[in-house]
Amino acid sequence: MKYKLIIILGMLTFLNNPTGFCQSLSNEVGIRIGGYGGYSFVFKKEQSENIFRRVRINAGKIDFKKNNNIQSYNLLASVTMGIEKRASLTNNFYIFHGWEPGLTFGFSGDKELKSIQINPFVGYVFGFMYNLNDKFIIGIETLPNIYINTSINPVQGEKADTNLSAGFDFNSNLIALNLAYRF
Repeated sequence: MKYKLIIILGMLTFLNNPTGFCQSLSNEVGIRIGGYGGYSFVFKKEQSENIFRRVRINAGKIDFKKNNNIQSYNLLASVTMGIEKRASLTNNFYIFHGWEPGLTFGFSGDKELKSIQINPFVGYVFGFMYNLNDKFIIGIETLPNIYINTSINPVQGEKADTNLSAGFDFNSNLIALNLAYRF
């Protein structure tokens, strides 16, 4: 009887513990530096053990110019959302991969000409990461992708000129450095 009471009290204490056997899911926020886009802000939310939902926002180019009486502007940005899967190689060293579809959009022009760009793409992220400690992470990744480029150039009083192209981007310049904070 005495042992049953100790076991029951031990189980109640353990089950009352909010963490129990479950490991709490984490979030990560960071910056991706390199590649064509310069830098991106990345947010990751753990869905289950070693599976993360990934959102990346890239402000690729923002440019305003004024030369004499001519003003011009360019804006290029992208957003991606995907799933990242991780596999542990050692205690602190991981390999990760996953699909990352996204959309790049841009506007450019001056008084005479305006251009609208809409570029959907699907990439496959692949990389390595190292946990510096419980809070900070460093890693490298590459993101080859398949894309479609659409450029619409409205002409005053006429039908818009539209250009369409597609391609694969497997360029090694797409290797990027990741720095992240886990919370």
